[in-house]
Amino acid sequence: MTKPLTLVTITKEYFKFKMKLILLPIFILLTINIFAQSTEKFDGIESNDIRIISVDKTLKKCLSTNEGSTTLGMKQCYLDNIPKMDNVLNIVYKEVLNMLKKDDQEKLKVSQRAWIKFYQAETTLTNEVFRSWSNYSKYQYGSQINVTEVHMTYTLLRERANRLSYYLSAE
Repeated sequence: MTKPLTLVTITKEYFKFKMKLILLPIFILLTINIFAQSTEKFDGIESNDIRIISVDKTLKKCLSTNEGSTTLGMKQCYLDNIPKMDNVLNIVYKEVLNMLKKDDQEKLKVSQRAWIKFYQAETTLTNEVFRSWSNYSKYQYGSQINVTEVHMTYTLLRERANRLSYYLSAE
């Protein structure tokens, strides 16, 4: 037996219907957002920052060409994309800095200064020890060290940009 329709029953049913109309688009948007956050790996390190992924894709595309498969071509692919990744790093750093409160901004600046010293020490090690002509025979490296050098530089920039971008995604 069905209940008689009253104003209260009609109001409740109308309210349930309206809530479904409101909640359904929200649910759809949340679902799309969850699946839209793509992650990509480069050298086994995952990223979900579209700017980092974009530079990675440009680099991979370059490396997949005939020219990009030679030692000189590989080096040039990295050299073309190092400034792009450096630019992404600078943008991400500024975004993280701007989202922080004043007292925490100083902590990020200290961290970034320390990272820059590390970056400079690493690139100096690669340039002066492993890449110098006098050390080719000493360490048994051939021309591939030229690619290794620029690959390491790119990777250092990418890792820092990626690490900082995680702070943005935690908002």
